[in-house]
Amino acid sequence: MTSLDHPAPSPAPPGPEGRLPSTAVVALDERLYDVGRALASRQRLAVLLVLADGNASATELVARTGEGDIFHHLEVLGAAGLVTAGIDGCYGLASHDVRALVHALEAVARGRH
Repeated sequence: MTSLDHPAPSPAPPGPEGRLPSTAVVALDERLYDVGRALASRQRLAVLLVLADGNASATELVARTGEGDIFHHLEVLGAAGLVTAGIDGCYGLASHDVRALVHALEAVARGRH
């Protein structure tokens, strides 16, 4: 199994004062860094935009993005918890939250924030 099959666990819930425990903050910081690193690539953003329209095979992703090193990008996106691999060989966004993030990024880029 790859990291695409196992998204990282969620950080601990907030404490009584609404703040995360310090160990949860460190874990959340690492997760945010991983997501930011995954998003800091035009090729990976292109993959996310395609997947926002629906699941796609690696062949389809290469055809639609022109990106030849697709499995590397899918691995980074999977490790960040943004993309999952289905048993049918297709890839998709990991959650509705990821889809909302992609649409929010599109809106900001187009000046509709």
